[in-house]
Amino acid sequence: MKKRLLSGLLLSASMALGQVFTDLGTAAAAQAGSGDATVAAESSVWSYAVNPAGFSNVEGIQVGVTHFRPYQESFVQVSRFSASFSSKSWGAFNLHGDMNQVKYGGNDLSSEISAGLSHAFFLQKDLRSSLAFGYSINFLSVGYGEKSAGYSGDGSDGLTLSSGQAVGIDLGLQASMRNRSWMGIFIQNVNQPVMGSGAIDYHAARKVVVGAGYMPYYGLLSSLAVEKAFGGDFQYNAGLDYQVLQWLSIRAGLNTYPSQLSLGAGLNWKGFSLDYALVNHPVLPATHLLSFEFNITK
Repeated sequence: MKKRLLSGLLLSASMALGQVFTDLGTAAAAQAGSGDATVAAESSVWSYAVNPAGFSNVEGIQVGVTHFRPYQESFVQVSRFSASFSSKSWGAFNLHGDMNQVKYGGNDLSSEISAGLSHAFFLQKDLRSSLAFGYSINFLSVGYGEKSAGYSGDGSDGLTLSSGQAVGIDLGLQASMRNRSWMGIFIQNVNQPVMGSGAIDYHAARKVVVGAGYMPYYGLLSSLAVEKAFGGDFQYNAGLDYQVLQWLSIRAGLNTYPSQLSLGAGLNWKGFSLDYALVNHPVLPATHLLSFEFNITK
């Protein structure tokens, strides 16, 4: 019971500080398994949540879905959908949607919905190096259910709450050298979106992530990232992604604030990918993540 109360407090901490759109710190299973340190070398259908510049290296048409419950709690669930496609003339495009819901006692306590468009392209590319830029335009909507928790704690006798909408803009850069070393930067909600007005307004969470990646030999990618949320502390992430076989990858990662260890694995067969990750927590139960991806052009 104490762990459940603690997890609820942690998940709502950003709201208590006047921010919404809880930053759960991960995009999908593959990124979580690598310690969410892939800002420099990310190039998947989930790049919009890590670094939109990564779409510049995504080929063909790809679709992905993921779903998980942070800390195995039944009252909160996160669902994500993403679809990307590339164009030789215009770069790569992506459509994505996120939903984060908190329910308790049959009542909707809060919901955060994001839907957006991403675009990425190369500013420079040759045989030895490349520089890519990407951006996302997201429609953000937050609602705190029909009523507050009230005296009962289940929302049945609470006060009527409000909701808000805004547009957020994310920016990203990625640079590579000989396809063995990478650097990247990601800025979330650079335009400082605010939902609501007057005495009741909600500020969307903002952060900056800077990272590097290095591949000492083919199949083994090491990543390091430093993350700074506005109003928060620095977080350091490190991860490894090792392609053992053409169809099998194993992953491991470390995070600070809080200190977490993550492990993961991925299966890839004929364009279909299944990824799993386990992320522990020093106090709360571990989080299990499962993601599906499909490359239609393969």
